[in-house]
Order: sequence, then C-alpha cells, then structure tokens
Amino acid sequence: MPERRGYHQQSWKREMDRVADWVRRLPKPVGVMAANDFRAIQLLDACRRAQVAVPEEVAVIGVDDEEVVGRLANPPLTSVIPDAWRMGWEAAALLDLLMRGQPPPLMEKFIPPKGIVVRQSTEITAIEDPLLAAALSYIRQYACQGICIRDIVRHVGLSHSALQWRFRRSLGRTIHQMLLKARMERAKMLLAETDLTLAELAERTGFHYAEYLDSVFCKHVGIRPGQYRRQATENKSLSIAAKWWVGAL
Repeated sequence: MPERRGYHQQSWKREMDRVADWVRRLPKPVGVMAANDFRAIQLLDACRRAQVAVPEEVAVIGVDDEEVVGRLANPPLTSVIPDAWRMGWEAAALLDLLMRGQPPPLMEKFIPPKGIVVRQSTEITAIEDPLLAAALSYIRQYACQGICIRDIVRHVGLSHSALQWRFRRSLGRTIHQMLLKARMERAKMLLAETDLTLAELAERTGFHYAEYLDSVFCKHVGIRPGQYRRQATENKSLSIAAKWWVGAL
C-alpha cells in the first residue's frame, strides 16, 4: 500500500511540474479559464510552483463556484456560477421527450450562467511590470503577517522611491495604500465568515491592536467592525432565505 501511495504522489508531482512548466512559458499577463474549480485550484498550485504571481501575471477563473473551495483557495478563486437548476430542468424535459418517443431537438440548447463570483484570483488588473507584480504578490501573501514597506522594498530589490513611482504610475495608489487594502479585505472577510473577537482579528490582519483596527476600519469603510459583521450576517440570512424560496417554487 505505501508503494502505491508513493507512486501516486510521484505521478501527481510530475503532472504538476508539467503544468508549472507550461505556466512559465505562457505570454504574460494572461488569463486562464479552467474547466471547473478543481482544475483551477491545480492551476493556482502550478503558478506557485512556477513562482508566477496570481492575478498580477496570470489571472485564474474556475467554473461551478464551490464556495468553500473558492474562499479557501490561495488566492481565493473567481468562479462562474452555472444555472444548475435550469440545466437539470432542461435535461429532465429532454428525457421526458425521448421517453415519449419524440425525436430529439436538432439544435443544441445552451444554458447561460447565472453570473460570476469575483474573488482575488482575477481581482487585480494584469500588470506587465514584473517587479511591480512581485511586490503585489508579496503584499497579498504577507500583508497580514505584519510586514512593512521596508520589507516589500527589500523583497523587490528597488529603492523606496523607485517602487513608489511604479505603484503610483500603474495603480494610482501608494505602497502603503495597497498594503492597507490587503489587510482591510482580510478583515472584512474574517468579520463576515468567523466569530473571532476584534483583538483576534487585529492579530490575524497585521493591525496587532483592536483599537487600531477599529479606528482604521471605521475610517476606510465608514462603519465600525461590529456593525459590518451584523450587516454581513443579515445579508447572508436573506440570501439563504431567497435561495430556499426560489428552490421551493
């Protein structure tokens, strides 16, 4: 049994190495749409192996919107929402037609998707500047671990003024603003998805102190973290109720 498991591990590694090599050779910036969320997750893994920044160099989008998978992906995965109910209804109608001895339709029927859930894997406009892409990728990965602008400058290997110029030219924002944006997005996600205290949130988002997070959040979002959490909870409850109602029709 261990030998068989080892074989599968080696086979998986070879497959991912091939995908990573393909990613390295792609012209960049580029967008890639996978057949489903599982394949998109594989592509994200291949990008990490190839040290290619997502979404700055390669934007990735999946299909099916497996919500838990999409949110836990690194980075969170943008995905197409298929109209599964309509697809099932049309399939059942076609089966009924065939079972009654009727000929199948001559034309294929295409069911449009319900929409797209945009997450971080496509969130940032594709960037041709590799040093700027590297800086943004570093911010995305480590913003909530307490890094500062000096760490970002050191990682990229440019002077502070040169990197700042690139940020302003391409993004219209400063390094500090992009660092803060990454932390705020993480804070909003944790507020909506967890019951962590404000002190725990501050520690997990690089703010370190609850009072500091509360002040910055209120300044940039316009409401306090507690109010944001209540609104997110209410919106989620309304969404669940709406889905139940539509499904019951």
